[in-house]
Amino acid sequence: MNRLSITTRLVLSFITIIILTLVLFIVVTNRVVYNRFADLVEKSGTNFSRRVVPILEQYYQANGSWDGVENLVFDSTGNREGGFGRFRQDNGNMMAPGLMITAQDERFLLIDGDEIIFDTNPDGIVINNPENLAKFGTPVVVNGEQVGTFLVASMMGILNESQNIYLARVNRTLIWVGAIAILLVLLVALWQSRSIVQPLREMADASRLLAKGDYNQRVQVQRNDELGDMANAFNQMALDLSQQSELRRQMMADVAHELRTPLSVLRIDLESMEDGLMEASPENVRALQSEVSYLSNLVDDLRMLSLADAGDLKIEKSPVELNSLVREMVERQQNAARERKIIMTAYYAENEIFVMGDPQRLSQVMVNLLSNAIQHTLPDHEITTKIEVENQIARVSVTNYGTWIPKEDLERIFDRFYRLERSRNRDQGGSGLGLSIARSLINAHGGKIWAESELGKSTTFKFTLPVLS
Repeated sequence: MNRLSITTRLVLSFITIIILTLVLFIVVTNRVVYNRFADLVEKSGTNFSRRVVPILEQYYQANGSWDGVENLVFDSTGNREGGFGRFRQDNGNMMAPGLMITAQDERFLLIDGDEIIFDTNPDGIVINNPENLAKFGTPVVVNGEQVGTFLVASMMGILNESQNIYLARVNRTLIWVGAIAILLVLLVALWQSRSIVQPLREMADASRLLAKGDYNQRVQVQRNDELGDMANAFNQMALDLSQQSELRRQMMADVAHELRTPLSVLRIDLESMEDGLMEASPENVRALQSEVSYLSNLVDDLRMLSLADAGDLKIEKSPVELNSLVREMVERQQNAARERKIIMTAYYAENEIFVMGDPQRLSQVMVNLLSNAIQHTLPDHEITTKIEVENQIARVSVTNYGTWIPKEDLERIFDRFYRLERSRNRDQGGSGLGLSIARSLINAHGGKIWAESELGKSTTFKFTLPVLS
């Protein structure tokens, strides 16, 4: 199948539409002009006939017959239509009126019964039965008796040569107007198609480069229409892809860093034990086990995030009483808080709150939020946990006082491996996956999670879940 460009299709569509429109316009206009013109000609012929009949009646009354009546009609090259002129009598014995009938391009007939008395254009259409034409003419009546019928061809809608020439000129004018309109439409179609196709070509070229990994591609937005919206969407997509690519690169670097540190410790300690530089004492073995446990937890966290991204994270939901779950998690973290001289308080709802969720996953969310709060709360400060219900939505908040998060960091704290502490000290910043896991788990439960921070005062993490009705 041959490929047609958008420009070709637009031009062909424009031309087809304008040609069909012009053909219809010309045909309708031609019919309307012709019919209207024919009506005017017919009325003009009728009016002219009524003005001529008194002259003919006067002539017949004066002469008693139609003999020599053709002398009343003469051709005048200065006139284009029938009219009147002064009569110049050549025969002194003939009585005639003082006016004559002039004809330039009109056919006049005087009919008496089945006889044509005179015909100004005998070489025209042959008339075989004059009586049939008499009904179109104007009767000539003398002393109450019809002595003839005067007929003008235009009374029957028959156009003369000059009138046909006029209509032909009108038709030619319409055709020329149509041709000019087609040319103008062609120019407009080319201009419009170029204005439409050019941005599409730019986006197609940028897309090909984008597919090859050049995420710096952008297209210029110079329109305020659908194409402008498409260009903006493309630029936003390119920006998102660039950010995602950067995040992937950063994630790979973070994963490598997180794996390298414990592996390096394990390798060095094992080599030291092998060379006899370190004893395989219970303390040293426990240290090695701690590094192995960290690696195992890190791999588990990464696997959970990959499953969540793929939509394969298994969530075994059942009715969960939220007060009990949160209370249990707070109590488990009390010892860790006391060791850091942190006060933990909790405020629960008066009534039981049931949500549909996976108890193990929701417990993991609470552990991540509470341990994160403990890790970033200074000694002698407080951590508050609160449960509230509003419009069948349960909201759990964990607030740690004395520390806060800058606005530029608040938007990224749920990113993987993102830590406020740039030193990557695990004792201070952890692996940077806890909040990412919490967000994935809450999203899997159909809830929302976010963070709020009040400068110089506190930081609050909140998540919501639908309440079972």
